[in-house]
Amino acid sequence: MTRAIATVNYSNFMAQNSRDSMQDAARRWGVEYFEYCEQTLPKWPDRGPNAMKTTVFRTTGFNEVMCVDADVIISGCCPNPFEAFLNEEEFVAVVDRSTPDCQRLSWDRHTSKRPDLMCELDHSRYFNTGFMVMRRKAHEKMMNFACDICGESFGDPWSDQTPIVISSILNGAKVNLVDERWNFLAVQRFPYFMDIGKHPEGPYCLHGAGDPSRIHWLHEVKWQL
Repeated sequence: MTRAIATVNYSNFMAQNSRDSMQDAARRWGVEYFEYCEQTLPKWPDRGPNAMKTTVFRTTGFNEVMCVDADVIISGCCPNPFEAFLNEEEFVAVVDRSTPDCQRLSWDRHTSKRPDLMCELDHSRYFNTGFMVMRRKAHEKMMNFACDICGESFGDPWSDQTPIVISSILNGAKVNLVDERWNFLAVQRFPYFMDIGKHPEGPYCLHGAGDPSRIHWLHEVKWQL
């Protein structure tokens, strides 16, 4: 059964430090490392490149995948997620910290244009797609449907997030929302200059989402044991 860490690099945005931490995690866990690049990205109508993650079961042969954004640093003390989350029916993610108003705006842009996407928005279940663990057997249909949504224009810049959340609901996915250490979004609450590899109580995956300064500090994070 092929397992992989998959990420999306575009415009050479990805810090080498992020890549090094992901490749080291892949080595520790005995899984493959896969990086989508500029040449592999489709021309989405109005999505960011991260929508490429929705194609993972269409474009690769991996059966189990941990998808992370390019601005993620994986700590050297991060447990193997494929062993930590053994229930193969569960789609694993972390609750998003964006405001309810932002979530609602993105949601309404999709459901107003496509009534067949109509479902209830539960802010407490809206997850961030910068970290996801999924299995082909249970989640291929869900991700393919999200990919099809991303292929349409909704005037929404939120890339893959709302389509994947909507697809998880409409496909009846069992979403396991885990501790935020797996996708630690609020960098200011855990200073990047700390050696996260030496702090097992800290983030497993440090995510620079929404921080415009991340292109600078991602290079400085110490993640090794």
